[in-house]
Amino acid sequence: MVEMRQWTTPRLLTTAARRAEQAWNRRLIEVDATHSGINTLRTLAASGPVTQTELSHRLRVQGQTVGHLLIRLEARSLVVRAPSSTDRRNHIVQITAQGQALLDTVDQGEKDFNKQAGLDSEALRAVLIKIIGQNVH
Repeated sequence: MVEMRQWTTPRLLTTAARRAEQAWNRRLIEVDATHSGINTLRTLAASGPVTQTELSHRLRVQGQTVGHLLIRLEARSLVVRAPSSTDRRNHIVQITAQGQALLDTVDQGEKDFNKQAGLDSEALRAVLIKIIGQNVH
Protein backbone atom coordinates (compact mmCIF):
# COMPACT_ATOMS: atom_id res chain seq x y z
CA MET A 1 0.00 0.00 0.00
CA VAL A 2 1.23 3.47 -0.87
CA GLU A 3 2.11 5.53 2.16
CA MET A 4 -0.36 8.35 2.85
CA ARG A 5 2.41 10.93 2.77
CA GLN A 6 2.66 10.18 -0.96
CA TRP A 7 -1.05 10.66 -1.64
CA THR A 8 -2.15 13.71 -3.56
CA THR A 9 -3.94 16.45 -1.64
CA PRO A 10 -7.28 15.79 -3.39
CA ARG A 11 -7.04 12.11 -2.42
CA LEU A 12 -6.33 13.08 1.18
CA LEU A 13 -9.28 15.49 1.20
CA THR A 14 -11.75 13.02 -0.27
CA THR A 15 -10.60 10.24 2.03
CA ALA A 16 -10.85 12.52 5.07
CA ALA A 17 -14.31 13.68 3.97
CA ARG A 18 -15.49 10.11 3.49
CA ARG A 19 -14.19 9.07 6.93
CA ALA A 20 -15.81 12.09 8.60
CA GLU A 21 -19.12 11.38 6.86
CA GLN A 22 -19.02 7.72 7.94
CA ALA A 23 -18.43 8.76 11.56
CA TRP A 24 -21.23 11.33 11.30
CA ASN A 25 -23.61 8.70 9.89
CA ARG A 26 -22.82 6.35 12.79
CA ARG A 27 -23.64 9.13 15.26
CA LEU A 28 -26.96 9.85 13.53
CA ILE A 29 -27.89 6.17 13.66
CA GLU A 30 -27.23 6.18 17.41
CA VAL A 31 -29.95 8.83 17.89
CA ASP A 32 -32.25 7.42 15.18
CA ALA A 33 -31.86 10.49 12.96
CA THR A 34 -31.20 11.15 9.28
CA HIS A 35 -29.36 13.91 7.45
CA SER A 36 -32.59 15.21 5.94
CA GLY A 37 -34.36 15.13 9.29
CA ILE A 38 -31.57 17.05 11.02
CA ASN A 39 -31.41 19.59 8.16
CA THR A 40 -35.16 20.11 8.52
CA LEU A 41 -34.92 20.57 12.28
CA ARG A 42 -32.01 23.02 11.85
CA THR A 43 -33.99 25.00 9.30
CA LEU A 44 -37.04 25.17 11.56
CA ALA A 45 -34.93 26.09 14.60
CA ALA A 46 -33.37 28.96 12.65
CA SER A 47 -36.52 30.22 10.93
CA GLY A 48 -39.23 29.63 13.48
CA PRO A 49 -42.66 28.47 12.33
CA VAL A 50 -43.05 28.51 8.53
CA THR A 51 -45.50 27.17 6.00
CA GLN A 52 -44.80 23.75 4.58
CA THR A 53 -44.35 25.42 1.17
CA GLU A 54 -41.78 27.87 2.56
CA LEU A 55 -39.97 25.02 4.28
CA SER A 56 -39.69 23.10 1.00
CA HIS A 57 -38.22 26.24 -0.64
CA ARG A 58 -35.70 26.72 2.16
CA LEU A 59 -34.66 23.06 2.00
CA ARG A 60 -34.62 23.21 -1.83
CA VAL A 61 -36.72 20.08 -2.21
CA GLN A 62 -40.12 19.27 -3.66
CA GLY A 63 -43.19 19.83 -1.52
CA GLN A 64 -44.03 16.13 -1.68
CA THR A 65 -40.57 15.27 -0.34
CA VAL A 66 -41.08 17.62 2.61
CA GLY A 67 -44.51 16.12 3.21
CA HIS A 68 -43.09 12.60 3.55
CA LEU A 69 -40.27 13.85 5.76
CA LEU A 70 -42.66 15.76 8.03
CA ILE A 71 -44.84 12.67 8.46
CA ARG A 72 -41.84 10.81 9.91
CA LEU A 73 -40.74 13.74 12.09
CA GLU A 74 -44.28 14.34 13.31
CA ALA A 75 -44.68 10.65 14.23
CA ARG A 76 -41.67 11.06 16.55
CA SER A 77 -43.08 14.34 17.99
CA LEU A 78 -40.10 16.31 16.63
CA VAL A 79 -42.27 18.77 14.69
CA VAL A 80 -45.91 19.83 14.70
CA ARG A 81 -48.06 20.95 11.81
CA ALA A 82 -51.20 23.01 12.11
CA PRO A 83 -53.47 24.58 9.49
CA SER A 84 -52.56 28.17 8.71
CA SER A 85 -54.98 30.69 10.20
CA THR A 86 -54.78 32.80 7.03
CA ASP A 87 -54.88 30.07 4.38
CA ARG A 88 -56.37 26.68 5.24
CA ARG A 89 -54.61 25.12 2.23
CA ASN A 90 -51.25 25.64 3.95
CA HIS A 91 -49.86 24.15 7.12
CA ILE A 92 -47.56 25.91 9.56
CA VAL A 93 -44.66 23.72 10.68
CA GLN A 94 -42.57 24.22 13.79
CA ILE A 95 -39.99 22.33 15.77
CA THR A 96 -41.09 20.91 19.13
CA ALA A 97 -39.16 20.92 22.40
CA GLN A 98 -38.39 17.24 21.74
CA GLY A 99 -37.11 18.14 18.25
CA GLN A 100 -34.93 20.90 19.69
CA ALA A 101 -33.55 18.48 22.29
CA LEU A 102 -32.60 16.00 19.55
CA LEU A 103 -31.00 18.79 17.53
CA ASP A 104 -29.03 19.92 20.60
CA THR A 105 -27.84 16.34 21.17
CA VAL A 106 -26.75 15.98 17.55
CA ASP A 107 -25.02 19.38 17.57
CA GLN A 108 -23.12 18.51 20.76
CA GLY A 109 -22.09 15.18 19.26
CA GLU A 110 -20.81 16.98 16.18
CA LYS A 111 -18.81 19.43 18.32
CA ASP A 112 -17.35 16.56 20.34
CA PHE A 113 -16.42 14.67 17.16
CA ASN A 114 -14.84 17.76 15.61
CA LYS A 115 -12.77 18.38 18.71
CA GLN A 116 -11.70 14.74 19.04
CA ALA A 117 -10.76 14.56 15.34
CA GLY A 118 -9.00 17.94 15.37
CA LEU A 119 -11.53 19.42 12.97
CA ASP A 120 -12.38 22.42 15.14
CA SER A 121 -9.42 24.46 13.91
CA GLU A 122 -10.44 27.81 12.42
CA ALA A 123 -7.35 27.69 10.18
CA LEU A 124 -8.50 24.34 8.74
CA ARG A 125 -12.03 25.68 8.27
CA ALA A 126 -10.67 28.72 6.42
CA VAL A 127 -8.64 26.53 4.05
CA LEU A 128 -11.62 24.25 3.37
CA ILE A 129 -13.95 27.21 2.75
CA LYS A 130 -11.39 28.62 0.32
CA ILE A 131 -11.10 25.28 -1.52
CA ILE A 132 -14.86 24.84 -1.72
CA GLY A 133 -15.32 28.42 -2.92
CA GLN A 134 -12.82 28.08 -5.76
CA ASN A 135 -14.15 27.55 -9.23
CA VAL A 136 -12.00 24.56 -10.17
CA HIS A 137 -12.57 22.86 -13.51
